[in-house]
Amino acid sequence: MLVTKTPDPMESLEENIGNPQKKPFEPIVIAFQQFLVLILGTYVLLPLIATSVVLTVLISKELPSDFPYLDGSTRAEIYKQTTEKFQKEIQSDNKQIYQRYIEVMVKEKPWLLIVDRFIWALCFILPAYFILVRFFKAEYADLSDSFDLKTMFTGAGLGALVFLFVIVFGFFLTKIFGKQTPNEFQEALFKEMKGNRSLLLWSLYSVGLITGIVEEVFFRGFCLKQFQGRGLEIPGLLFTSVVFGLVHYGEQSSISVPILLSFVGMFFGLFYLRTGNIWYSISAHVSYNSIMLLIAYIKGGELQ
Repeated sequence: MLVTKTPDPMESLEENIGNPQKKPFEPIVIAFQQFLVLILGTYVLLPLIATSVVLTVLISKELPSDFPYLDGSTRAEIYKQTTEKFQKEIQSDNKQIYQRYIEVMVKEKPWLLIVDRFIWALCFILPAYFILVRFFKAEYADLSDSFDLKTMFTGAGLGALVFLFVIVFGFFLTKIFGKQTPNEFQEALFKEMKGNRSLLLWSLYSVGLITGIVEEVFFRGFCLKQFQGRGLEIPGLLFTSVVFGLVHYGEQSSISVPILLSFVGMFFGLFYLRTGNIWYSISAHVSYNSIMLLIAYIKGGELQ
């Protein structure tokens, strides 16, 4: 007599949990969800919050030195006129206003570098959490992964290798697309960085450390992890790497910049996928950024 085994529904459930079924258009759906976050951050939150900070900084710089000692009505009138002046300027030429803000940041108030990094985190990480995780129920990687000296130094070494790759590969891209040109912020920062120890320290803490953590949490911890959670590592790696490169592309940047940084993002993504520990990619990112800043401290604008 032939005996057939009745499938155990619990076994099937466990298999499905461990190996989520892939749907044909699922990578496109996930990419669309992440585009929602990028659009919200880039075109709604970032202009709104960054513009408020820029105006506040420039207005405070424009106010007369005796402003705190004036009577209330005079202060209110001066502040109103100054605010209206900058609001008109930012509507007519916001690029020039942003350049003035960058000059103030790198020359007079380097602590604004930290403010700038936290603004980016506010505009992208919070939407990623509420839209991808809370609404779409995506998996995400938090910072609870194990972190020790081995992780830190291994990641730092990998970041140094990535930087070496950028130097070599960038040389060949320069022959094809011409000289690599950074965005306005990098250009001003590198130019002012040479021999400026105070600016170097602020930059290492903000552009090096904070940026490394924030960008890895967003691109690998949220975006790549969402793909990985559905068994879509390769599409996720390709998509997040290209987006990483495009996000760093500015109006005056050469086409080689997003190409190079897409490869950089791919390396960071591979470090995360191979180790399953986001601190490896964070350490690599911090190392990569810090090496660039240290070279800028020595060479200044010549780094370009």
